[in-house]
Amino acid sequence: MRYLALIFAAACATVPIPSHLESPILAYPINDTTFDRPDVVGAFDILLRKSAYGRLGEERAGFLVYANGQFQLVMWPPTHKFHAEEWRGAIPEGTVAVVHTHPPNQPEPSEHDRYEAERIGVPIIVLTQRSIEIIESGRVRRLHLGMRNAECCVEYTDRQ
Repeated sequence: MRYLALIFAAACATVPIPSHLESPILAYPINDTTFDRPDVVGAFDILLRKSAYGRLGEERAGFLVYANGQFQLVMWPPTHKFHAEEWRGAIPEGTVAVVHTHPPNQPEPSEHDRYEAERIGVPIIVLTQRSIEIIESGRVRRLHLGMRNAECCVEYTDRQ
C-alpha cells in the first residue's frame, strides 16, 4: 500500500501544469503611487524620448516589468510602422503593464488598445507628452502630464 501511494504521488507530480494557469503577468496596483515612483517616471521618460515625443508618427512600446523591488522598461524592437507597434514572443515575467506612445494629438486609446487590454488581461498605458491614459478592467483613466527641463522628465500636472 505504501508503494501505491508513492507511485500515485510521483504520477501527480509529473503532470504538467496547464498553460492557462501559468502567467508571467504580475498583479500590481496601477495608481498614483506607482506613477510617482522614480523608476516608473524614468521608464516613461525613456519611452517618450525614443518616440521623439510622438512627433514622427512612429509609436514605441515596452513592457513595464516589476522585479526585485524595481520597475524597468523592457522595450519592444521598433517596427517603424506608422502609428503602430507590435510584439511577437512571450510576455516577460513580472509584467505589470504594456506601455506605448501615441502622437500628442491622439492621446485616447484606440479600439485595438482596448481590445488588447481585455484580451491579454494586462493594463495598457497610452503615453503622450501631455497625458497618460490607463486601460484597466474595461475602464479608461487619464492623468495629465507636463514636461519640464526642455522636454525632459515626466511631471503630472493634475496633482495638488
